[in-house]
Amino acid sequence: RAIEVLSTPNVRAAEALRSLLVVSKRLEDEALTRWIRSELDGYSSMETVPDYRKPGALPITLTWHGYGGSQGTTTVTDLELPEQLRIGETPMRQPIAELEELAAGKKDAAAQLPTPWLALYRRAFSEGKAPGYQGMQVNYASQLYPRTMLRGAIDRVKTSALDLALDLEAVSPEAGSVGGPTTSTDPQLHQPVNVFLTTIYGAGATVTIGDEATVATGKRSTAIRLQAGDVEGMLRAASAYLNSGGVDELRAALDQ
Repeated sequence: RAIEVLSTPNVRAAEALRSLLVVSKRLEDEALTRWIRSELDGYSSMETVPDYRKPGALPITLTWHGYGGSQGTTTVTDLELPEQLRIGETPMRQPIAELEELAAGKKDAAAQLPTPWLALYRRAFSEGKAPGYQGMQVNYASQLYPRTMLRGAIDRVKTSALDLALDLEAVSPEAGSVGGPTTSTDPQLHQPVNVFLTTIYGAGATVTIGDEATVATGKRSTAIRLQAGDVEGMLRAASAYLNSGGVDELRAALDQ
């Protein structure tokens, strides 16, 4: 059912992910389940956000006021601003259902920038370091989230999840069914999940999901789930990169 739901264009992403949640629970794959829950519930400030949720150089709309009630609007990006005004990546931590609502709106969503940023902009403008209207003052600044960008991020979630569901089915047609295999009974089911997580978080990234860490390194990496305090698990993972002497030194350092 997950493949059918994920491949249907008019099914909302949140509903489609709930079908994949059933699969991940039956597979007993905690890392996949935590990613799905983060998409459905939103990402906490301590969690790593996937690449598709980290848009860069979002447009900023500035509202200017001048003499006699005159008003003007300008739009700028980080590329046009001095370093102290650049915002950089803006992780989107909202539940995917909220992103879908924003993407379906009649206009682009906007988040008002704080007063200190506005004060910095006024100073930069007075010094000729930022664009604007001469003889007017900027009073409002909002960062825009274009609907096209939001729809693209949501579509990537559904497409990536569909690819994963198909890859799991290729390993075992019974994957995700009642009484079907789990990642414990069929370790091969780990591989498509590991590749999936590495892809969405970026190769070489260290991914923190909840209280666990999923460590993924390189193009052919294996994601390793480590629970806090799991020293033996860390040493087993390190043995893939260190010789026995190096593992012993690491153990000694951790014991100190």
